[in-house]
Amino acid sequence: MKEIHGVNADELIRALRDHAAGRCPYELAEDLTKAADLLEMLTDRTGIEDLGLSVHAYNALMRCGYRTANELRELTEQDLLMIAGIGKKTAKEIMEAVWGVRT
Repeated sequence: MKEIHGVNADELIRALRDHAAGRCPYELAEDLTKAADLLEMLTDRTGIEDLGLSVHAYNALMRCGYRTANELRELTEQDLLMIAGIGKKTAKEIMEAVWGVRT
């Protein structure tokens, strides 16, 4: 049994199957896609050095102890703005790199 951040993967799959009983195949496919995305995000160990950040953004995050993209996903833009050396432009750069979405 594989555990991911305290979540037993077998139990998660079993819960999804139980939840799926009697559901429309399209709804089930959507739920399974969401679950797969969640598992991927939970297990993401992509280092911040692989995000393509500017040296300025990288150094500011390293000084605060952030090492993975997953850690950054827990932060809001306001959290980033509280980090020394990170302004709105750098916060936007980080959010776009972490979430892959241009704002």
